[in-house]
Amino acid sequence: MANKRIVIIGSGIAGLSAAEAARKTDPEAQILILTENSHPPYHRPRLPGVIMDPDSVDKIILHDQAWYQDKNLDLRRGVRVKAVDTDQHSVQLEEGESITYDKLILATGSRSFMP
Repeated sequence: MANKRIVIIGSGIAGLSAAEAARKTDPEAQILILTENSHPPYHRPRLPGVIMDPDSVDKIILHDQAWYQDKNLDLRRGVRVKAVDTDQHSVQLEEGESITYDKLILATGSRSFMP
């Protein structure tokens, strides 16, 4: 039987925690993390500290590239999911690529807005 593909949309703390838990549960699964952010995932509550001290930006990065490699996690930055088709078990990316999945985790977080 082929390895399961788990697609996680979102690379915040929830998405990365889900990826880590999925890896522990299924060491053979292909785990793909999709994020529209082009920068490495970071700890959002610590962002104000970077504004005060721009040299501290590396301190808020959640994990370095080696962490993703060690856990065999495929992080794809700068991609936007346009649609999810739960009947076909696929996600459609804005640039046209379609990715199939066995399991889908939505961990998109929240957004601030001014009413």
